[in-house]
Amino acid sequence: MLSLGLNTLAQKITYHLKIENPHRNCFDIQIEYLCNEEKYLDFILPAWRPGSLAITDWSKNVFRVTVQTEKGEKLIVKKIDKQTWRVDCKPGDKVVFSYKVYSYTMGDPYDAHVESDYAFYNGPQVFMFLDKKQSFPIEVEFEYPKDWQFHTALTKKISENKYEASDYDELIDCPSFFGKLNKFSFEVSGIPHYIVLNAGYDYNQNQITTDLSKLVAWFKSLFGELPYDNYTFFLRVDESGRGAIEHRNSNISCIKPNGLLGNLEDPEYYKFFIMTESHEFFHLYNVKRIRPTEYANTDFRKEYYSDLLWFVEGFTDYYTDRPLSNAGIISSSKVLNRYIDYNYNPVFNNAFISEKSLAEFSFDAWLRDSAIPDNTHRVCYYKGGLVARILDIDMRLKTNHTKTLDGFFRLLYDDIYKKGNTFNSAQLLNLLNNYSGFNYSTFFDKYIYGTDPVPFQEYLNKIGLELKADKEQAFLGVKLSNEIKSESNVLFVYPDSPADKLGIGRGDIILTINGIAVNHENWESLLKDIDKGSEIELTWSHNKNIRTGRIRIEEKRAGSFSIARMEDISKDQEEFIKKWMDP
Repeated sequence: MLSLGLNTLAQKITYHLKIENPHRNCFDIQIEYLCNEEKYLDFILPAWRPGSLAITDWSKNVFRVTVQTEKGEKLIVKKIDKQTWRVDCKPGDKVVFSYKVYSYTMGDPYDAHVESDYAFYNGPQVFMFLDKKQSFPIEVEFEYPKDWQFHTALTKKISENKYEASDYDELIDCPSFFGKLNKFSFEVSGIPHYIVLNAGYDYNQNQITTDLSKLVAWFKSLFGELPYDNYTFFLRVDESGRGAIEHRNSNISCIKPNGLLGNLEDPEYYKFFIMTESHEFFHLYNVKRIRPTEYANTDFRKEYYSDLLWFVEGFTDYYTDRPLSNAGIISSSKVLNRYIDYNYNPVFNNAFISEKSLAEFSFDAWLRDSAIPDNTHRVCYYKGGLVARILDIDMRLKTNHTKTLDGFFRLLYDDIYKKGNTFNSAQLLNLLNNYSGFNYSTFFDKYIYGTDPVPFQEYLNKIGLELKADKEQAFLGVKLSNEIKSESNVLFVYPDSPADKLGIGRGDIILTINGIAVNHENWESLLKDIDKGSEIELTWSHNKNIRTGRIRIEEKRAGSFSIARMEDISKDQEEFIKKWMDP
């Protein structure tokens, strides 16, 4: 005789999300679960979310927690740590766990948000999980104002506003938008792709759908398939926002209104928008499917550690811009110079870039502190992107384009993701060596595990390109903060620079150079007019104490760079650039 207990098969957990009185900025959440042999249940809200290595503790937004059985019997609930609520129960109790989540964030794609006209969420901010039951199937129902629209990245529809998720990971990896929305779509290879944004803003539908369809088609040609039934570009349009977050079959981007007008109306904002979409779309392959081992085994209650953020984000950064040139959306010259503006210049002008290796910056990505200036956690993006570019150029030069970073990612997709595997940093290097036929151990030792400068200019010269110095100016070794435009507040000082030798430090205020008052407006022009070898007098304030010193200018440096073709570029080099960058 076969006897099956209540917990023999994984039972379904039911969620209900309700938006009532949206001007109060709250989601109402209800979770139902039939207690089997458990004496208690732990309901836990994640402390962080995939795609953003930061402990944010959304449990601080949870209030009005109540628990009862389906019959209305109140159950005892106790908060046992910052994010866990424990409910006493007995077999046969159908536990109904209810709570509210305050959700109001301006210009941020990472958090949940409710206001009078629309709402959206990323799952970890609103949906608790039952401890040790994250693999259980889930049913979720949505309730919202009758005059609102609704779009979710969940694909298994049961009935109107009711969906299934195979487990908790799928539930929280499929965001939803509610409210007064604009929605349009396109298809690539018969697969629908939706663009969903909060209403009230102008947008160039034809330009957006044309360019996104080209982008998606290029990635399909790279990986051989689109690994989803449909995809949604969720756009949170907001004057104050920028940033984006990836999901398995969608992304949420926070875009300024000008970014949606099309490249003729506001080319810089539109270029930022389309590159953001390229970055997040590539993530659906790199990290959502091609996954380092540490990224696949996660505990939402605490951090996980990996030395591969340089690969996850830096190599994805390489696919932020080059696909737009390969797909014929933006010219190769504009793509290259965008990269210089957003990536090379920050690396060149970051005093802390050589203090730790990329592997160390990756491991420490959780440790963000205002005491360390200039977003050093983003070194993995900037410098990691540089490493990706020279690695691709190196393989192409050695093999006449038969081995490329594109080909390596296709290998990872086919041999890692499709076979259910993950990898660590040592395995990644072995995979690269086997694929390319070359030993990149020394390369990794220098640029991943060491602090050697990435020889980007050297590799550009090999293919007929060069860095052109712009805004050459006297090198003081000071970077100013942008927080207070009326003052010349020092953000950081380069070690062993003239300013460092004078004793100028972070938080000091540069007052005058050779008796001329300094501010953000004239800072660069003053430095530009100072000749190499000249001696200057600086006046600065430290804790409101005025100090003065004289220092000799030993060199002039470029404030920024641009990329140009070399005058003596060869036909072979021209051909290389075409194969590398052109459609």
